[in-house]
Amino acid sequence: MQFIHRCTTKRIKWSIVFTILCSLVISVLHIIFICVHHWCADHQLSNLTYTKYADKHWARLYVQSVTPDLKTAVEYAVVTKAKDLSQYIISKLPNKYIFKPNHMSGGLAIIEANKVTKCTSAYYRNCPSCNGIDLLQCLQKICDLWLQIVFNPGKEKYYQYIPPKCMFEEYLGFSGVPMDYRVFTFHGKPYFIQVDETKDGRHTHDFFTPKWKRIQMREVPEIYPINSLVKQPPFFHEMLRHAEILSQPFIMMRMDFFAFDDQYYFAEFTPSHHGCNGRFIPSVIENYFNLVINNPSEYSDPEVILQLK
Repeated sequence: MQFIHRCTTKRIKWSIVFTILCSLVISVLHIIFICVHHWCADHQLSNLTYTKYADKHWARLYVQSVTPDLKTAVEYAVVTKAKDLSQYIISKLPNKYIFKPNHMSGGLAIIEANKVTKCTSAYYRNCPSCNGIDLLQCLQKICDLWLQIVFNPGKEKYYQYIPPKCMFEEYLGFSGVPMDYRVFTFHGKPYFIQVDETKDGRHTHDFFTPKWKRIQMREVPEIYPINSLVKQPPFFHEMLRHAEILSQPFIMMRMDFFAFDDQYYFAEFTPSHHGCNGRFIPSVIENYFNLVINNPSEYSDPEVILQLK
């Protein structure tokens, strides 16, 4: 009888362990394969009115006309064909500058002293090799590749309707650590701010309300550490004002800014945060944004998020 009892006890223990492991596996699979921001996916991905705002060339002109006091990186030149790149254009550029496409995410080249020091293509893949060719030929080769790419056509549909261009842009670099501020707006109103910092190879994500109260939330599947030392920047309220002005036409828009020291600049409009992939945890916060986007008058106070449990 004791032997039978021990066997039964072991079976129960292993059954409990197996059940827990299965639950963990299911949770992980759920995060990986069913990890979608529905408040984003249901409204943003197929909305072709976002086409011109996702165009980095057009967006800069729009920002300069609507908020002329908001700093933007200087655009030196823009071409629609790789063959239009010329030695004359290059000769007019400063020692260090940015080269990038206007119609996709991930493409960027940094040129310094007539050399390409860094280059990524769509989806942050490598650029073509420029071994054995001069800078002009190299930039033409990179531009030709970029212009042929139709970015994420099966999901973020507005990208495919942007007339592709290659742009030369001011390189912004100061002594301080660069910071990214991503202001999530719903119906033209800032609801929360994601602060990204990369320092000494360590990348952090922090979330705050418009009153700079820390929100205890993370985003899966990639969970980055927090930076407990991050401080409210001196330009915070002015940046929120710009985000509110620029986001007025939209149901939802992530307004992106980057900053060095005490100066901030417009970066881009992001209609679909991470292509609408991911989820905020705890889940009550994710569900809250579903309510906000569908019923903004009832959920008009962004600070309510601090009371969710």
